[in-house]
Amino acid sequence: MARLKIALGAGRGLAYLHHDCDPRIVHRDIKSSNILIDERLEAHVSDFGLAKILEDGETHVTTVVAGTLGYLAPGMLAFHLDMSPDLSIFFICIRILIHSPFPK
Repeated sequence: MARLKIALGAGRGLAYLHHDCDPRIVHRDIKSSNILIDERLEAHVSDFGLAKILEDGETHVTTVVAGTLGYLAPGMLAFHLDMSPDLSIFFICIRILIHSPFPK
């Protein structure tokens, strides 16, 4: 149940950045070490050093490849940044969360 709570919390944070935040934000460096967990196992997306802002009406921005090696989504190599690389890497983080041992 704790892993589900962490995954849902991180997903809500990412959804907020992509849809509810004004202006919208593409994180560009989603990885397990940038999803912080507090004492109640609430997830918080962190480290916005590589984030890009999407202005009103923009569906993507042109950018250079950025992020952590091993956590780069295939869409990042196209140099047209939209929300899909964040989502691709988020699913990798979910897979890591499901398959790695939980600390005791």
